[in-house]
Amino acid sequence: MRPRAIPALGRFVALSAVAATVASSFAACSSSVPVSAGAALPAVEAERVVPPAVVKEVFASVLITEADGPTGEIDRLVVSPMVVLADPWETVSLAAEAILENGAADPAVDLIWMLSDIRAGSISSSGEFTAGGTPGVYPAAILVTARNDTSRGIDQITETVSVTIVGETRAASIATIEILPSGPTVFSGQLFRMRAIGYDEDGYVIPGVNFNWTVNDATLGSVTASGYLNVQGSPGMFTKSISVTGRWRGETMVEHINVKVLEARPGAEDMTVQVLPQRFHIDNGDNMQLRAVALNGLGELIPGTQLRWSVDEPIAGSITGTGMFTAGVAPGIYTEAVRVEAIIRGESGVIHAADFASVIVRGESETRRLDRVVGRPGHIVLSPGGRSILVARAFDSEGNSADKVELRWMMTDEAAGVIDNNGSFRASSRSGVYPSSAKVIATQDVGGEQLIRSASVDVIITGTLTVAGIEPAAPSVSQGESVHFSAVGTDENGTLLPGLVVRWRLADDAIGHIDALGNFTAEGRPGLYENAIVATVIQPFTD
Repeated sequence: MRPRAIPALGRFVALSAVAATVASSFAACSSSVPVSAGAALPAVEAERVVPPAVVKEVFASVLITEADGPTGEIDRLVVSPMVVLADPWETVSLAAEAILENGAADPAVDLIWMLSDIRAGSISSSGEFTAGGTPGVYPAAILVTARNDTSRGIDQITETVSVTIVGETRAASIATIEILPSGPTVFSGQLFRMRAIGYDEDGYVIPGVNFNWTVNDATLGSVTASGYLNVQGSPGMFTKSISVTGRWRGETMVEHINVKVLEARPGAEDMTVQVLPQRFHIDNGDNMQLRAVALNGLGELIPGTQLRWSVDEPIAGSITGTGMFTAGVAPGIYTEAVRVEAIIRGESGVIHAADFASVIVRGESETRRLDRVVGRPGHIVLSPGGRSILVARAFDSEGNSADKVELRWMMTDEAAGVIDNNGSFRASSRSGVYPSSAKVIATQDVGGEQLIRSASVDVIITGTLTVAGIEPAAPSVSQGESVHFSAVGTDENGTLLPGLVVRWRLADDAIGHIDALGNFTAEGRPGLYENAIVATVIQPFTD
């Protein structure tokens, strides 16, 4: 394909994408005869005749310009605001702009927002930050990374934003000291490494604590300032034989552990696991990231250990597979409520070890009154007969989870599908848009008064691929540079269709190459190549 001459780039007009429908041909049942474009297709459901697939071929043009040297890399990332000052639970919108080496802004970069300190609050993928409820200063709590995929590789840069939550700050103090391991088993002649970590009342690590190790029973051996125990004792149990003193900002705390000396050297497969922290305070509904370490019989950390988290007292809260604990709504002391199990495969089989953490849930004991209920997701897009689980959460006026709320799901438009009381939804076979068709009703009885709130979820049932297109339709790209194409399709109701299969190719391989993800790299001579990018868009159907 020869490029089309361009008199003036300033008068370049984007060419619209051209779509052509390609008839599908699939075998019907045991027959090997292809289905023609006008032939009747087998009915999958009584109300709707569904072909095996719908295929459309769409095109885009590309303008290749002369290479004017390498484009600039990201030089800096400008974040606004540079420091967040917020009241507890206040929402602040953050923005970031990537500046290239030539001083121009790059609007095409991907921005990734995250938190390095979950005490500061939470942040969405679009930079919407919600402050936590604990006043204080949280340095570099927000991280934003600008990322750009180029033909030379990944270009990225990261900036941080400090957070100050206004309010009466409660000074942190040492509440506990955790020693790893908490009760070591050693053998005579061993040099055993011990570690200590200081925590405040809320279970957060206090950095900069000065630890001093002491051996209380000289017959056990000696210990260095960095926690290495030189075991010289005879076999037996040495009660409270090791002490560690933690000092921080004028405060002092002492912790003791027992040491057991064995006659024989412990094996590397003698595993113990320890939860960090082992005791913490938390407000009801708040989150806390728990961690655990697994040690072998030599006091060495065991890599590759599988951890399984669980809560033995469900009223205390819940926990994810990664150790993120969410406190329940009922205040109280829950001794050894959180359990972690460490699993590792050894030479003699699978090795298990377990440990526990205690939780003190703070909060008011009075019932949190129902103010609103939210259904999630707010809208669902399913293929005919598709299934989805809808969830609902009830809140009080302050955004906390309401107590003792009964939730019940129902359909306001049965043409959209069916749903049970637990939110298990199955779409009907009729494509279309069904606004507010699924409804959740929340009911709460408080002091003889019944509170009722409701929320709705939109249901969209996809139809047949009707319109397809490529974005961008006619981009400009320099020689040696890349541009990403994406293909989209909508049904007869204008609904964007998920799950489409896209196959990319070039009408002329001499202009460059395109991969399976739609990333095109220009290699041809400068010029306009009309309809050079070809995408075959396929909407598959299953029985």
